[in-house]
Amino acid sequence: MARRVRVRVNERQVTYYIAPGGEVAAELDKIARNTKAIAQMNAPVRTGTLKKGIQMNTTKTTGPYTGHSMVTSSARHSMWVHDGTGTITAKNGPFLLVPKRNTGVHTTRLADAGTVLFKEWEAGGKKRGTRLFTRRQSVSGQRAQPFLKQALETAMGRWAL
Repeated sequence: MARRVRVRVNERQVTYYIAPGGEVAAELDKIARNTKAIAQMNAPVRTGTLKKGIQMNTTKTTGPYTGHSMVTSSARHSMWVHDGTGTITAKNGPFLLVPKRNTGVHTTRLADAGTVLFKEWEAGGKKRGTRLFTRRQSVSGQRAQPFLKQALETAMGRWAL
């Protein structure tokens, strides 16, 4: 003989748990704080703007039984660091001009490296027999470094049983 089971859900209490200040919201905030801390530890550092730009917001309710909290990076280049760039191909012609690796040009700032190479090339690097640039149809882009995804996986690790 089949038994009937009746389940009563106290909607007000469920909403209380999800709302800011409730137990579920507190747990979401804790996971977001841990994710932010782990992401800041694991973020690749060249200038520090990526690490400084990692932010989190507190839990917000988005529906009757849903709440969310987000950890984001506000650095302009964070998307390309996190997801990678893929293969880079020429847009306005058949070839890319790519600086050669061993050109002997050294600079302390990475942003100045291309400018220094180009100015030396314009000043007569071609005449002296040195080729500072090479032609390529495509170059491999930057590999993905998913520091936010890995931080979330680590923070949620105790629930991935």
